Amino acid sequence: MENDSYCYTAKWQIENIRFWWLKEEKFPEALCSPAFNISHDPGFTFALKLNSSSSFGEYYIGLGLQKTDPDIFNHSFNFELSFLANDETPLESQRFRYELFKENIILRVKRNDVFQEKREVFLPHDDMTVSCKIWFDEPFPKSEQCFARTRIGINKLLFHGTLKAFSSLEPGNKRSVTVKSALAQKLMYFVDIYLTTDREIFIEGTPRTEMPCNLFSIPPQRFKTPCVCKLSFSDSSECWIDCGQATGIWKTRKSWKFPLTVTRDKLIASKEQYLPDDSLTLQCEVTYSTGIEFQNIERIENECNFSHDVKKITSSFKNVSFNSGEELETPPTFKDELMSLYKSGVLCDTKLCTNAQTFSTHKLVLSARSPVFRATFTHDMKENMNGCVDIHDLDSDTVRRMLEFLYTDTLENLEWENAKNLYFAADKYQIMSLKHECSKFMKNNINLRNCSDVLLLSDLHNDPDLKRFTQEYILKRDKDIFASEEWSHFMEIHLQLAAETMRLKYVTK
Repeated sequence: MENDSYCYTAKWQIENIRFWWLKEEKFPEALCSPAFNISHDPGFTFALKLNSSSSFGEYYIGLGLQKTDPDIFNHSFNFELSFLANDETPLESQRFRYELFKENIILRVKRNDVFQEKREVFLPHDDMTVSCKIWFDEPFPKSEQCFARTRIGINKLLFHGTLKAFSSLEPGNKRSVTVKSALAQKLMYFVDIYLTTDREIFIEGTPRTEMPCNLFSIPPQRFKTPCVCKLSFSDSSECWIDCGQATGIWKTRKSWKFPLTVTRDKLIASKEQYLPDDSLTLQCEVTYSTGIEFQNIERIENECNFSHDVKKITSSFKNVSFNSGEELETPPTFKDELMSLYKSGVLCDTKLCTNAQTFSTHKLVLSARSPVFRATFTHDMKENMNGCVDIHDLDSDTVRRMLEFLYTDTLENLEWENAKNLYFAADKYQIMSLKHECSKFMKNNINLRNCSDVLLLSDLHNDPDLKRFTQEYILKRDKDIFASEEWSHFMEIHLQLAAETMRLKYVTK
């Protein structure tokens, strides 16, 4: 039996992994972790690799070791590969001996189990965690655990459309609805709604345009973008009710077809609640992949179980005599220490849960920065009782950036789409300093193409300062903007706001 005192453990978490699986229909490109390095032997580096394979009609996800150099394995060792549950207990595990090691020796699990039958177990919050333990035949000074993370980036688009006179929909009667994106007017779906003979409602959606690379920073070769399409409808109180979902590739003129989880009879039976004015208002939420946006070794722990981040804080000063003439290193700031506490997960007492990821955090920090979070944690609300705040209207990247701002009061690598999403989050949680920073960014980066986006945001979030700035910007360039295709699309959807802005040109101050 191996001696755990001399064990090296590499753990790897992949966030939003279903978008790796969706990338190709059957065999996605292999996904590799960052390189792991065993500190006592700098030449011993390796990576973990996920791939897809098939055998006798069954499809599998495989986990194996990836050599970073053909000659690196010069020790005799055993290793164990595992797929881990949320509590890091092994779901599937197998041991191998180095003498028998070959590149194609892998631990395999059925792909259907991972992504469908046992999805909640293998992929909590759409994250997969795997590990590799290595035992050496010769003793080494210490055991180590190394944690790596890969994040597949995602973004979301919302489309809206309304089918009028819904009660007249009968089997064989196909009705068309155009659903458009409010903030990206050039993107739209043609949606056909029809009934089967069993009176089930079917949706057949066809993207009209490709996702433009200048809007989402997607290289041209990624126009065939993996995405998840989620349908919901609005009731009389303007609450959105889930009614169907499909996965696939966003491709112009390629249609998706799937049934809704609500029937026509159910909608008609509760017509006053579900069909105000006999209209069915649909929302189509498209979540799409932007590729790998983050991959790194996050922390290393030795046998004393102190994380690398925490040790960095507690050993910031050199252990020298004051008579030696040597200077102390610059101590960490409060911001550095607070961020390190967040990243290490120490003393976390609540979680923020998006559709794709869970963030461990501290009630005290959230309450200090946001009156909305403070009210949540100081009253007997559901979120306070179960220890998890569900945030389904924000993507994981926006929540991550919001938390980094709450802990550090700084924004890094801000881009246009990030700023718009963070502006929405800041308004929702009344983080006024974040809202101010996002507003300032948009003011500094406004242009002829995006000014209508800013105008809509400022109006929706009741921001008179940003709205006044944007309207003044538009009126100073009225000839170019009012003649543009973007403004034409804006007027089709937001006629009242467009008219209000255009009218200002003729109002005497």
